[in-house]
Amino acid sequence: MKTRKIPVPTVLLRLAGSVIPLMSSAATADVITRYALDESAGTSAPQSISGGAPDGTLVGPAAWVSGIAAGSAQALSLTTGSRVEVAGNDVWHGRGGFSVSTWIKPSQFAGGGHAARSIFWLGTAGGSARFTLQINDLGDVRVGGRRTGSETDFNNTLVAGTNVSGTTNGSAGDPIQLDQTYHLAATADYATGLLSLYVNGSPVASNTIGAWGSGVTASDQPFVIRIGSNATGGEQFHGVVDDLRLFNTALTPSEVAALAGPVATTRGRDPWAFRLTLENKTRMLVAALRPDLWVAYNPANGTLHKVWSGGIQFHGKVYDFGQLNSATSGTTYHLQKNAFLLSATDESVIPAGWSAPGISTGSSWNFSTGTGTMFVSPTVDLRHHDQVTLAYHTPGTNNRLLVDVSSDGGATWDAQNWMSVDGAVSDGHQKRLAVSGSSVKVRFRRNTTGSTATLADVTLFGDYRAWTVETGGNAVATTVDWRGYRIIDRTEGMVVRYDLVLPDGSRIGVEEQPEALAGIKLQRRFSLTGVPAGARVSLEIDGTGVSAGHQLNGAASLRMDGGATYLDFTASGEATLETTWTP
Repeated sequence: MKTRKIPVPTVLLRLAGSVIPLMSSAATADVITRYALDESAGTSAPQSISGGAPDGTLVGPAAWVSGIAAGSAQALSLTTGSRVEVAGNDVWHGRGGFSVSTWIKPSQFAGGGHAARSIFWLGTAGGSARFTLQINDLGDVRVGGRRTGSETDFNNTLVAGTNVSGTTNGSAGDPIQLDQTYHLAATADYATGLLSLYVNGSPVASNTIGAWGSGVTASDQPFVIRIGSNATGGEQFHGVVDDLRLFNTALTPSEVAALAGPVATTRGRDPWAFRLTLENKTRMLVAALRPDLWVAYNPANGTLHKVWSGGIQFHGKVYDFGQLNSATSGTTYHLQKNAFLLSATDESVIPAGWSAPGISTGSSWNFSTGTGTMFVSPTVDLRHHDQVTLAYHTPGTNNRLLVDVSSDGGATWDAQNWMSVDGAVSDGHQKRLAVSGSSVKVRFRRNTTGSTATLADVTLFGDYRAWTVETGGNAVATTVDWRGYRIIDRTEGMVVRYDLVLPDGSRIGVEEQPEALAGIKLQRRFSLTGVPAGARVSLEIDGTGVSAGHQLNGAASLRMDGGATYLDFTASGEATLETTWTP
């Protein structure tokens, strides 16, 4: 059965790890050829539509990598000398129009100037092009169409970009930037001669070049297809290509937008937004934006705490009558950089920065009976955290370790002291620290009344104050007042709401709407109200996990300061931050 073109709205199906569009029976135009590029090995690029172009063959050092299209598991990475070659075919002939749709992530602008880099190329084996989708070395996008072989010059090229006559590679004004994911589409209406070009679902340029009739004459057939180069291997594209589709019509703007849109209404579970205790963090807001992209917000500090794939292992009284917390599974893309102050979870070694006289390693840290045996943490600064909690396990029975806290870097140990209870519950010990300061340390000691002295899984975590407000260059004490969240039309979206409360009681209202975009990409739409004149409101957005890149539009700016990345607002307004993680 043929795959139909995507109408609006699109229904999505989760099958075998991929999100697959289900096409409406009301659609009238076929996807005539599709290269999903979702193999994991080998040199074949299968074509999935019956009666379409032949399968493709990989040439050169191409590699299969993680997908960048919506719901895609794999994609194809191209570099010097690599491309996909497709033998002669007649997909161009006798149609009412023609469209190409694909996802790209360029990695290199080679050479400079206006040199073309062909993403999709269709023409004769000898190199006479009929339809191309390209970028140039300035980051401009271009589509070209030659109506017949008698047009010796390829003068019908349509270009979208701000530097068509410039010399600077990849400037900020160009449609295409390196190492970012884009959906590109180009359409040709044979009756009107209209060429149209789209980036991320939005039309960026169009031009009428004259009616094409029914395309080209049979004598021009067959035409070869190349993905990543021209017919002879030139004009090589460097980067990732995913899910290339050809249509027998000029797609409408709404159809292109549907192809480029986020996986918005198919969520990871039902209900897809809920609150629970997650990995020792209480009252977390979790949202399964799609089956393979989950987020967690911390209401205590109004920040994005974690982004990951894989889902959740549900534990606790509500789920299994146990004491364990629910935990994430899969790959962590983002964990708020300063959420954990200490994390010592590998008992086979002494963690870096810790001192451990008399301690042996193994399945746990074991305390000898000798004098002076102790396990001492490095110094941590708690001045920018609230509700700091020490969590740890004491495996075995009759195991009551002594715990001491120092607020002066270990000179004295009387800031806080306690003895661990024997037989702690399965989620271990948790103790809120009653001290703050810049020179806090924690130590564990053997208790002479216990026959066992073992320790494991030590973490120190708190609510980092990622939101800051400055007026006149001076920091203003700010607290976060959580206002809840709102679901839009059951599955259409979620808005997170909280206020930043200033010392005089005035409030800065914050609303944030997260949404999954194609690939490993998260869009966050911010709306701030009540920002005082002359103030700078900043959110620290760094995380640990996977390398991240950011794109920003709207009434905000990105700032690097002291190794940290900040999203700055100097007035009320809206801004959209898109973050892409690259494993």
